[in-house]
Amino acid sequence: MVFVAFGGFLALSGVLALRHPNPSHEAPVQDKAPAKVVPADVAKWVFLAFVPSSLMLAITTKISTDLGSLPLIWVVPLSIYILSFVITFTNRPLFSDERLARFAVFSCAVAAVLMSSCSRGLPTWGSALLFIPVLFLIATQAHRTLYNNRPASGHLTVFYISMSVGGALGGLFNSILAPNMFDSIHEGWLSVLFAAAVGLVGVRHIALRPLAYGLLIAGAALLLFGGLRDNNQQITVHPMLLLGVIGGFAAAMTFLWRSPAAVCAAMAAFLLTDVVSVRE
Repeated sequence: MVFVAFGGFLALSGVLALRHPNPSHEAPVQDKAPAKVVPADVAKWVFLAFVPSSLMLAITTKISTDLGSLPLIWVVPLSIYILSFVITFTNRPLFSDERLARFAVFSCAVAAVLMSSCSRGLPTWGSALLFIPVLFLIATQAHRTLYNNRPASGHLTVFYISMSVGGALGGLFNSILAPNMFDSIHEGWLSVLFAAAVGLVGVRHIALRPLAYGLLIAGAALLLFGGLRDNNQQITVHPMLLLGVIGGFAAAMTFLWRSPAAVCAAMAAFLLTDVVSVRE
């Protein structure tokens, strides 16, 4: 019955549209020829769609591994991922691009710690809760960057196909390639590095001084986290103190939001050093 009513209203809408056409559509204005889509554009769209997809799956795997197999635990990250689409593909964004860039840098720093051995002093449920806003802000920035780099209407088909391919590649990497390539959840910290690289889209000049600042912040954070470890390399301080250290590291990284290359360098130095130290 509902579908019958829906069909009736749909038919009525069509009749009304034909009987009362919109005057603004009577003399369409010829648009300028849209700019040609080059392979670099397609690669950019695929990458920007790949990042939030890969991060969502990495966080889902991390939470499932830490908390155990809970029913429908994948629903929350997936909902956050879809929500980021809804609020970014609009002309009325929830955050300005500048504010969103700051939030994304802060979130990348928090995600880097959560994906490293430095988060072992946090309760498992605490880490899982922190992942929710982190995923939301990083996915929102990636999708907003994707929206800002959309082509003219004549090339939207290629744009949406590229988005679909990027999302599928994220699933392929995390679900099939990573488990066969790594002996641990290394796709987690790799996804964080990819997320930090989102800010590099469209960057044409890299300043050297912010790179040095980023490496100094990463080195200071590693020393600070190292000082919190006991003789067994376990962090046994109070979780609130550890949260304060994580927040301080993320806040310091936020000062580099204008230099995405510095953020990437700092994240790479922090995560790679942690991975090497754990293996040793």
